[in-house]
Amino acid sequence: MRRLRSARATGGSYTNCWDTAEEIDKLRALMPDLKVQLLVGEGQNLSELVDQDSYSFELMDVFLGGESADFIEDAYKRCRDSLVFLIKPMDDAD
Repeated sequence: MRRLRSARATGGSYTNCWDTAEEIDKLRALMPDLKVQLLVGEGQNLSELVDQDSYSFELMDVFLGGESADFIEDAYKRCRDSLVFLIKPMDDAD
C-alpha cells in the first residue's frame, strides 16, 4: 500500500495496536497464508521512512497467494479496504 505525498500517519485500524490483531485475524480467517508487514507507525512522518521511492511512500507490505489472479486481486482489495490508515497532510500535521 502506498501514498504519493508526504504526510503523517495519525491512526487507523492498522496503526492502533488494539485493532490490528483483530483486523488481521478476520482477514486470515479468509486467507490463511496472509502476511502483513507494517512499515509506518502512528504519528510518524512518511518523509522519515527509509528506503522509499522518490515519488511515493510505502505504508505496508501485503503478501498473498492464491489459486488464480482473480482470487489474489479480490484478496488484495479486501486487505486494502480493511486495513485503514488515517493520513494527515503535512500542512495540517503540526
